[in-house]
Amino acid sequence: MKDFFKTVLTFVYNIFNALNLVPALFISLVGLVLYVTGTFESYPVVMIIFQLLLIVCAIYAIVATTRKLFGLDKRVKKSKGMQIVSQNSDGEKINKTTSSDSKENADTVSSVEKPKYYKLKQNPDYMMAEYQDRYELFLITNEGLKKIRTDYK
Repeated sequence: MKDFFKTVLTFVYNIFNALNLVPALFISLVGLVLYVTGTFESYPVVMIIFQLLLIVCAIYAIVATTRKLFGLDKRVKKSKGMQIVSQNSDGEKINKTTSSDSKENADTVSSVEKPKYYKLKQNPDYMMAEYQDRYELFLITNEGLKKIRTDYK
């Protein structure tokens, strides 16, 4: 019986959450307590404030749900894992910046193999180049990409 109530309440809460009605649910529960204690009958101003709060919560729910449905949220959805970056735009920057770093970098630039470039999810200021035998980590700066390290497979 306990699991049944838990499942039903979780389902109802998820519906309220999806429709952005959680604040209205909270205000309604407070209103229920005030009604049971007789506060609404003793103080009519409290009833008016309660009704205004419910109206504000309903307006918020309508606006927030509409924004969510039409994708107008300001929050940017982050993808899982790494993001593939086009090789043309950032590959040239890597070759220009790394050619002056060190002799090891010069060998990397002169290789015929073209790497795949990824931006790191954990820190978007870094980019990773995947070669057949190694990974190279770069820091994205205003001057271009600065090589941080090389990890061999």
